[in-house]
Amino acid sequence: MLLKKKFEEHSSPAARADLIASRTSKTINEKMGEDPAFYKKFSKMLEEVIEQYSQRRLSDAEFLKSVTDIMESVRDKKDSDAPKELFGNENAQAFYRQSKEILKPIF
Repeated sequence: MLLKKKFEEHSSPAARADLIASRTSKTINEKMGEDPAFYKKFSKMLEEVIEQYSQRRLSDAEFLKSVTDIMESVRDKKDSDAPKELFGNENAQAFYRQSKEILKPIF
């Protein structure tokens, strides 16, 4: 497990958080075309957490927890915005999120 080894090499919480943020950002960028609304949401969240940390509004431990939570949500495609009837159907969820994003200005 190359990622696990890299993670273990980074002993400080900030270094671990930076690695997680970098990997999560890469995943988001690679998969953006599959479900733009979903990945855009988490991209924005990740940017905000990084910005808060750079402004020293988050401790190293808080930064690590925040980026870990975002990584897990991206990895597991956790999104409470989609109706429970759509769970298990990735295409329907992506369509729902994209439709909601497009219609947002109307409502």
